[in-house]
Amino acid sequence: MRPDNMLKTIEKALLLQEIDFLRFASADHLMQLAEAGREEIFKKGDTITRAGEPSLNFYILLLGRASCEGTLLEKSAVNLCSCLASAGQESSYVCMEDCTVLTLPTADLMDLLAGEPELSLALLKYFASKQLK
Repeated sequence: MRPDNMLKTIEKALLLQEIDFLRFASADHLMQLAEAGREEIFKKGDTITRAGEPSLNFYILLLGRASCEGTLLEKSAVNLCSCLASAGQESSYVCMEDCTVLTLPTADLMDLLAGEPELSLALLKYFASKQLK
């Protein structure tokens, strides 16, 4: 039984739908991500990732705000590029308020992308659209 304050899979998928880097992803892929990830609550002042740490987990900020070098983030991928590149964290991300984060081991993210070419294509479209701006 899930605690009352935990989000249902469909609720997580609906929140994922609002995140920019997933704008080209299908509803099925959003559900897969929602099911694969683990919901975590970070309290105000907690650090989601620290600069220099290896990217062992992929974090998606679903609710709340975090800061990275003075830039506020909401509904965002925290460390997608670091995970895709198998690189260490470039920056620290600190919660400015209580945050709900979807956490997915980087290896699971890579497996999901390898098994779902359409999801990989959706991410490629996202990165290409960013380069055209």
